[in-house]
Amino acid sequence: MRQLVVDLSALRRNIRTLQATMGDVPIYGVCKANGFGMGLVPFAKTLVQEGIPTLCVASIDDARILREAGISCGILLLSSTSLKSEAEEILRLGLMAAIGSRTAARVLEETANRRGETVKIHVKLDTGFGRFGFRPGEEADCAALLRECPHLQPIGVFSHFSRSFSTASTTADQLTLFLSMVQRLEAEKLTFETRHLANSCGALLHPNTRLDAVRIGSAFVGRLPMPSPVKLERLGRFECEVAELHELPKGHNVGYTNVYFTRRPTRTAVLTAGVADGLGHVRGKDAFRPIDRIRYLWHSVKGLFGNPALHCTIRGKRLPTLGRIGLTNTVVDVTDLASVEVGDLAVFDLNPLFVDSAVPRRYLDEQKPSGEVSP
Repeated sequence: MRQLVVDLSALRRNIRTLQATMGDVPIYGVCKANGFGMGLVPFAKTLVQEGIPTLCVASIDDARILREAGISCGILLLSSTSLKSEAEEILRLGLMAAIGSRTAARVLEETANRRGETVKIHVKLDTGFGRFGFRPGEEADCAALLRECPHLQPIGVFSHFSRSFSTASTTADQLTLFLSMVQRLEAEKLTFETRHLANSCGALLHPNTRLDAVRIGSAFVGRLPMPSPVKLERLGRFECEVAELHELPKGHNVGYTNVYFTRRPTRTAVLTAGVADGLGHVRGKDAFRPIDRIRYLWHSVKGLFGNPALHCTIRGKRLPTLGRIGLTNTVVDVTDLASVEVGDLAVFDLNPLFVDSAVPRRYLDEQKPSGEVSP
């Protein structure tokens, strides 16, 4: 048995905390990456139940799943696309579209014209992320293009931060550039109801970036790449079972590549989960702050000697894993645990984002009976 336990009551508390923090600024709920690992539909439904007016997705597939689940609120597809098949789906599913290129605008206009429909769009600007969007200096061309697309109705304009988890000047520079680009678009007679730039980190660390709306996703899960200025609960508890118990002598290898040898006679528990389920996965080693780089280096050096940072809890005691995490199994040192039996639960504090989507999710909610929901 292995499962990810998701406390939807804690999610609701996080949502309310963030709503209070943002005040009158509307929150767009970002639902990418299987609802940040919590399960796309339960995650999205909880956001809607708590008064989040608009959802954002990164893929057509996610939008389709939400519509098929009966979610009828506004959904913004954050990714600009020039694929004709996706333009058809944008219209069929009643989505708001991101337009970040001339081709994307032309394809969507052609599709909407053929269907006799009008599509609400958010214009995507590239202020330094380098992925989607019109670049600085292209504002006049962008405005002229949209005037030639009567079936596209601009209601929003947005961009994306590249480093809002830090206090670096990059964020302030992107904000300044974004506002100047919007001003130039407005001078070309394009008007927008909503300007949105801040993601979770931006909205929390840089309040001046909140503008007319904020896009929040990871903050709902309480797992951010920097200390949060407001109290958020960490969601995600991974559980698996002890499948075997073994006694190993001192100096015995544990796991692949022979990087760890027991330092004493050791009692081990073999767990029913491993890398394939999400254990041992960590957020990419991005260069956040100097202290983060030092931590990454230190953990890498420790890993060379088979001393992993991953721990779990069995019968209330925090215990280290031994050796490298296997694909489907993990070995834990239970020598110092007074009593342990096959079938005991091992609990990991694990970011849901890294838990494989095939792992069942069990939802706890004070408002509803608990139960398992397939991802």
